[in-house]
Amino acid sequence: MKTAIICISDPYLVRGKQLKDFYTNVCHDEVIILTPDFSHRNKAYIEIDDSQIKLIHHPSYKKNLSVRRMVGHWLFARRCRLFLENYSPDRIHCLMPANSLGPEMAAYKKKNPETQLIFDVLDLWPESFPISMGRYIPGFGLWKKLRQSALEKADQVYTECEFYKQFLPDSVADKAQTLYWAGIDQEPKLEQNWDSSSIDIAYLGSINHILDLDLMVSLMTCIARDKKVVFHLIGAGEKKEELCSRLRLINNLDLIDHGEVYDSTRKQEIFNRCRFGLNLMKSHIIVALSMKSIDYFQSGLPVINNLSGDTWDFIEMYNGGYNLEADHIEIVARKIIEQSEMDNQRMRRAARKLFLHSFSIHAFEEVLKLETVNTNQNQWMTEPVRKG
Repeated sequence: MKTAIICISDPYLVRGKQLKDFYTNVCHDEVIILTPDFSHRNKAYIEIDDSQIKLIHHPSYKKNLSVRRMVGHWLFARRCRLFLENYSPDRIHCLMPANSLGPEMAAYKKKNPETQLIFDVLDLWPESFPISMGRYIPGFGLWKKLRQSALEKADQVYTECEFYKQFLPDSVADKAQTLYWAGIDQEPKLEQNWDSSSIDIAYLGSINHILDLDLMVSLMTCIARDKKVVFHLIGAGEKKEELCSRLRLINNLDLIDHGEVYDSTRKQEIFNRCRFGLNLMKSHIIVALSMKSIDYFQSGLPVINNLSGDTWDFIEMYNGGYNLEADHIEIVARKIIEQSEMDNQRMRRAARKLFLHSFSIHAFEEVLKLETVNTNQNQWMTEPVRKG
């Protein structure tokens, strides 16, 4: 079989490559990934030396919220469909957003009904728009409809978390399956470096407008009243300077700015020094799972979380950290201060167990295997799944 994976976003390319590995190594398909030649993260054109990745031209732009970006997405979607007309895939696995990909892939499916169409919903736009009132701006309803209408044409729909299903049409939600993100396929060197004189806490990821800086600073202030806090900051973003300035004003808190760290060994060394990782976002953001939380779990680092939905439920189920409500900051701060080394070790083991059960490559492929079996299209599925 021939499988085409459509991936418009830089961060999603990790998942695209994991899908490529599955369809190539497990399904023995001929696989190609279609992705832009323009990096949305770095705002620059890129080159990729991989015969299984085809770069499709995407016009450049500077502002994330701009007509030029929207037009670029439409052109990319149209060019992907034109490429598929010549490639003639047996299966299309399309990562969404962008919502503009939906109508183009649905149009290809209508013309080629024998092709299996899979949509993989990794974010919700406009529901996840960072400005709480933004979703009510005229035109946002059409933006949402592009996704909803296309999903109804799919043979299979995946969502990155259970929480997203409630935002899909009923006919789609009933058949949608959750395919969680998978972490990097490696075994970290877990070594807890407990320091009884301070509480080390990490934040990993983009420091941007969706973070709840007020909640983060309030929690750190509460802990620092009774115990020395060492805050390890790993990342960058437009709100970094503001966060650093506010943290430096907290008495009894030391800030260590590690910058952007991509080396997994170095990142694990930092996490081994910490008791918890922070996963705190503004309440109006419709997100139930973040890549940073998966990184924490993979590293055996318990999580302080305020996201509802999947992450909240996982932490409760596995005891892999503490869930935080805005009106219970003092209670959670006290739990953090009074936690023993032995209890923290238990939480670390629970976090790692959670990762292996739900976010490993093996778990990822098990879901794909099950759903591909259900399509009853491939006899090779009697072969065992490669262990992640």
